[in-house]
Amino acid sequence: MPLKYKYLNHTADIEYVAYGNNKRSLFANALYGMFNVIADIKKINSILVKSKNENKLILHSKKLKIREASSNLEELLWRVLQDALSLSDADQLFFYDVKNIKIIRKKNIFYFNALLFGLNKFEKVSKFDVKGVSMQGMKIKKIKDRLIVHIILDV
Repeated sequence: MPLKYKYLNHTADIEYVAYGNNKRSLFANALYGMFNVIADIKKINSILVKSKNENKLILHSKKLKIREASSNLEELLWRVLQDALSLSDADQLFFYDVKNIKIIRKKNIFYFNALLFGLNKFEKVSKFDVKGVSMQGMKIKKIKDRLIVHIILDV
């Protein structure tokens, strides 16, 4: 299975590289990389599986739409990450999944639509308090057949 994201050493913040075979998978993996900094996605998924297997609703899952637009892909990705972070803070959610990603270009504008799935925040899976997403060094590049982007999160 191809690498989705990888965390790098950074002096003060959290830096990672997201990978994708196309724009949709790159944006999804960038979101998953950020989600996993904020909360332990593996623990959330195991809690959800356990809840489903035991036919108990331990935690309530919430679905939110996210829509953004920009004239370039880097700014669009930054806006998407910032929007997801803002929704997480405002609604007190840990996001763990993203579905139905659509990225289209009309004239000179890129449009992004997706559904984010989150659970109410709880201490057991909490990791870092992300303050924001930096535009510094955020450049989407194509290397061989894959897209990559460096992302720095302010913590």
